[in-house]
Amino acid sequence: MVNSDPNCIYRNKTLEFSKENNFYDPTIMEFDSLESILQAVQDGLGISIIPADVAKNRTEGQLIRYKELSETIKIDFLIKHRKQQPQGLKKFIQFLKRK
Repeated sequence: MVNSDPNCIYRNKTLEFSKENNFYDPTIMEFDSLESILQAVQDGLGISIIPADVAKNRTEGQLIRYKELSETIKIDFLIKHRKQQPQGLKKFIQFLKRK
């Protein structure tokens, strides 16, 4: 189960994972939303790599098992320089710096 965006890092990690683990001729199902991917996994249609926070927060009480990968994924965050930044953006940047 992967995102339909070819630039999605989680899509690429899932495809890489399937190659590294010698999945024989995997069927790739593309979805446009994280919710669709989670629902497909819950329905037993396959596997996917998603952000750890999403797995922890959205799988409670569901029949989905997850395992954290030891590898971390680097994500760069770019913003347009402004004289004043909205308060929500400032808080989000502070949140990212703590991670």
